[in-house]
Amino acid sequence: MVAGTAGNPGPGDALTGTGAEGNADMRGTPGFLLAVGLGLIGAVVNWLYLAQKARQLDHLDFVGIREDVTINAGDRFQKDQFLRIPIPQHAVGGLQKAAVTWSALDTVVGMPATKSYSPGEIVLWQDLKTPAVTDLLDTLGPNDVAVGVPIDTRTVVVQNLNPGAQVSFITPRQGSLGPTPAGSEKLQIPEFVGPFEILALGTRKGQLQVLQSSGGASTQETTMTIRVRNVDGKPEEKWRQLLEVMRASNSAPLGVILHGKESTRGKPGETRK
Repeated sequence: MVAGTAGNPGPGDALTGTGAEGNADMRGTPGFLLAVGLGLIGAVVNWLYLAQKARQLDHLDFVGIREDVTINAGDRFQKDQFLRIPIPQHAVGGLQKAAVTWSALDTVVGMPATKSYSPGEIVLWQDLKTPAVTDLLDTLGPNDVAVGVPIDTRTVVVQNLNPGAQVSFITPRQGSLGPTPAGSEKLQIPEFVGPFEILALGTRKGQLQVLQSSGGASTQETTMTIRVRNVDGKPEEKWRQLLEVMRASNSAPLGVILHGKESTRGKPGETRK
């Protein structure tokens, strides 16, 4: 085979690629492969970055109260009182069903608020429900009885009381209770009797602000309906005591003591002399 001289390739160089042009092609191949590899790596990194950003931007918007707005119970919602509160999808959880989404904003506008709202608060569906008219029978168990008791409004602000609270009644002094009816068992009456659960205050069977926000009005809140129970087919002791007080006082209004949420039945007070 005859090799060519410098600048004059011979016939063998064309076949074997040993000329200058062949050497350039061989040197360019690794560079090309490296460039392709770097391009693929860059594409993967870019895809991962965009996927992460997409997850961050994937959110659900909820209806919240603007920072400069306070809404009171009974106020009607206006569109300019709300702001959009975005929450990432991974953090939404059960809030999607419990809270009002921004897409449902028009449903809320014009509705009366059933509670007071603070700035930044998210609006929940359960707070938008109008109070249902509850039949007392639906709240009584098989051994329960609903009893109306006249109350002395000088001893308590009735608006501060709500059904579900526990109260006791202040009893009159024994000397002011009149004689025990003939044939009746004389009971020792404590200073207060209770606690009892409030079922209703007048015609109100729920929170006052909820009733007012729905356009309702309570009446006769000088009468409190309470829950009393029969134990083993007999009235519980505190109910017998309260009944004795009501009979002996000719159903005079009784003072009211409101118990805390953790209050239990406890012990009755000392017997009045």
